[in-house]
Amino acid sequence: MPLHSLLRGSLLLASVLMSNCSQGQAPAEAPAGPALPAPTTSPLPELLEGGGEQAVRAAVQQGIVIPWGTPVPAPTSRVVVRFVVGTLGEVDKEEIVQGLNPTVDAAVLASVRALPLFCPVQRAGKYQRVPYVLAIEAPGVVTPAQRREAETRWRQTARRLPGEADSTFVRRVLPLSYTDNLLAYAWRPSAFGKQLFFSQRGGENNQGGTDLYLLDPYQPDTYAVQILPIETMGDLTDLAAFFFADATGDGRPDLLALAECSLRETFVIEGERMTGRANQYETHVWQDAGVDKAGRPRYREDLTPRPYLDGLPKAAEVRRALARHARSRPRAK
Repeated sequence: MPLHSLLRGSLLLASVLMSNCSQGQAPAEAPAGPALPAPTTSPLPELLEGGGEQAVRAAVQQGIVIPWGTPVPAPTSRVVVRFVVGTLGEVDKEEIVQGLNPTVDAAVLASVRALPLFCPVQRAGKYQRVPYVLAIEAPGVVTPAQRREAETRWRQTARRLPGEADSTFVRRVLPLSYTDNLLAYAWRPSAFGKQLFFSQRGGENNQGGTDLYLLDPYQPDTYAVQILPIETMGDLTDLAAFFFADATGDGRPDLLALAECSLRETFVIEGERMTGRANQYETHVWQDAGVDKAGRPRYREDLTPRPYLDGLPKAAEVRRALARHARSRPRAK
């Protein structure tokens, strides 16, 4: 990147910080080099968008997502985390001082890394790196919604109340993940109702991708809950469509997810190299994997290469390509 672009970016960041941080008192001397953000004189750095230690703790709590299949932390549990607020207000050197278990600790650290900028601290005319220690009580389950979501993720099942509407049920058992793009469809034949699907931006284990949630009834008013991850293609990757077709050739419908991603590419136009973005497409296939030890239906991604589906942007085109491929296969004798 050219030097003038870096300098312009630093000045822009500095101006944003100066407009939001409370200066308290003028610095003893102007720092050398490009203009730096105005300091705070508080004992601990405050968030650039406003708020002290209580706001920092709330932001960390809100960002914690308990991983799939992890036991729910007890209300009396706690994790103590330490990090450093850098000279430009960034979070650095985050680590667990007192942990709970590796998966919960990792979720806490991920939330700390995602904190917004702090107001940088200046003392004696110099910008300082300031250590920050924070205790997080009942990490990831401090609110009723967090606890309900964590319980569903741990048990990987959900109980539906009599007469409960589809959207009401899913919103109740997955209150943090649920979005309004819910679809009911009978993929796997079941005497207990249709499967329920919705998609959400990928979580900590699928950053940049999309998670497709599947709630599958296998007992009266009881649903298995599973996430089908659509991994990133190199940039933010969205679910363009999902549909059902026999992609594996076993005579049963599979779930096909059409992923879309806009990637930066270099083009040559009239001899001049130019940079732009172009949409890329991939088709992911999941098939019925039977049931687990608890009797819950499971699905697994089929990773068989299908180059004849590469780059197809629409579900109808994928269906036609599958049909052509099926006709080209040798018939069993």
